[in-house]
Amino acid sequence: MQFNSGIIFLCIISILTSCKKENVTDHLGPEICASANFQYIQQPTLSSTSVNLSASPLVLKAIFNESVPWSIQITGTMSKAFKKFSGFGDTINISWQGNPDSLLFFQTEQCTATFNIGCKPLITETFTITTVGSFSHFNYLAFSGTPGAALTTLYGPPYGYGNPGTTTTMVSGMNPPIPQGGQCLCTHAVSATPSYYFGGYDLTGTLGTNVLNDPTQVYFNCFVNVLGSELSIPVVVFTEGTSKRSKNILVYGQGWQYVSFPLSDANVVNPQNISITSFTLNAYPNMGTTGDMCISFVSFTNHAPFINLGTSSSQ
Repeated sequence: MQFNSGIIFLCIISILTSCKKENVTDHLGPEICASANFQYIQQPTLSSTSVNLSASPLVLKAIFNESVPWSIQITGTMSKAFKKFSGFGDTINISWQGNPDSLLFFQTEQCTATFNIGCKPLITETFTITTVGSFSHFNYLAFSGTPGAALTTLYGPPYGYGNPGTTTTMVSGMNPPIPQGGQCLCTHAVSATPSYYFGGYDLTGTLGTNVLNDPTQVYFNCFVNVLGSELSIPVVVFTEGTSKRSKNILVYGQGWQYVSFPLSDANVVNPQNISITSFTLNAYPNMGTTGDMCISFVSFTNHAPFINLGTSSSQ
């Protein structure tokens, strides 16, 4: 029987190549897990086990002898709110101000901070939030909803046109609950004749250097509830110098909904020049005689939304 020498040669090359690959470790990018030489230079620690987030942040630290991927999840045992951080390196130094990555806010409660570092066994530390964060220094907070919080200016009814009877009041104890607790601003409109514009109010205060000057990097955030109305369309208007930039907030149905977008979506040029943030209650797509909108926790944040739903942050 005769064998084709070319086939035999290809078979030998194939076998030798396969054997060679068994002794080679191929990977792209950084290692997923720590090496056998991994050591903690500083074990994961918390700055305190009893935290007043309104006075100072919680600092989470760790140091190790090689760069590895790491992640941390903070979870409220009562509220079930959570915040996630992740990164790659040989150092963790996180300052957490109490903001969540969930629609639920942290409360005064016991929490866990779970460190997952380089595939090593999880390390969990516990702490208690004695006072929740006020977020008063978290970039720019226009309205917190904290009980008793005063508005710098609240204009009464109406502006726009038509013949509406529009009222805005501070409300608490809603069902479902206001996401951050505390209070919200609820606007109710009743118009004698069908109208597209019912009225609204202004939150005054110049953002200034609290935020960046790049509108693609500054995010507007708030919670909105239209109380089941099918026609109510809240509109947010930013007064920037002598110009007014607006964006419709399209929310429907019952319950609270989180709204966030970069100010570039509203054609803002320089966020630092915004001096008034207005909310108007409109009817859409048809004119209406009634409308409702409730607004809470109005903020402006740099680089990312206040709540990063479904993602983790390195800060």
